[in-house]
Amino acid sequence: MLSCTSNINWFINTFDSSIDEITKCLKESMSSDTSMSNSPYYLPYLTGERTPLNDPHVRASFHNMGIETDKNTLVYSLIEGISFGLLITTKLFKNWHQIE
Repeated sequence: MLSCTSNINWFINTFDSSIDEITKCLKESMSSDTSMSNSPYYLPYLTGERTPLNDPHVRASFHNMGIETDKNTLVYSLIEGISFGLLITTKLFKNWHQIE
């Protein structure tokens, strides 16, 4: 995962947000099953990727957005996308280096 912090900084700058607001939105979205199940998917590749994908040209994107998509669901998607990216990388490193 090349740019976890860059994704959060991009969101803050693009949506005139803050860490406090992201935290608040995340808590609100996680308390709603509807928000979590209707959240778009976020691929966190703002500057390409090296691990687990080796593609410097891949770019970030939100998928499955609808009229109901709001800031809370975007924040949930942002954190979920980053988290899954880190999970995949962790699993790959464990397999490559046989870490227990």
